[in-house]
Amino acid sequence: MPQHKSAEAETFEITRLHHLRAKIFQALADPVRLGILDFLKAGEKCVCEIVAAFPRRQPTISKHLSTLYEVGILDKRVEGRSVYYRVRDQRIYEVIKVAEEITIKPLLEVAEKL
Repeated sequence: MPQHKSAEAETFEITRLHHLRAKIFQALADPVRLGILDFLKAGEKCVCEIVAAFPRRQPTISKHLSTLYEVGILDKRVEGRSVYYRVRDQRIYEVIKVAEEITIKPLLEVAEKL
């Protein structure tokens, strides 16, 4: 008969990788940042264009852009006094889509039954 370890005997180490993953999902866990990502689907945009598209002040938008940049979701380039941002890897949209399929669609189905 196989021996099973008790749950008390097992420990799981939270590694640096887990912390990095959490930072990525924390960056995605903001409606303004998700909106910025949707806005950037069309391609690279200047900060001035991004600020103009959202009802937020420039320092707030810049903080959101920095958050997405720091976790590697966005790339940026500086041209003179202008800063341009673009999505580094388009697969981030697939990540968002899968997250929606896993969570939002089942929640909507349950809500429809109520």
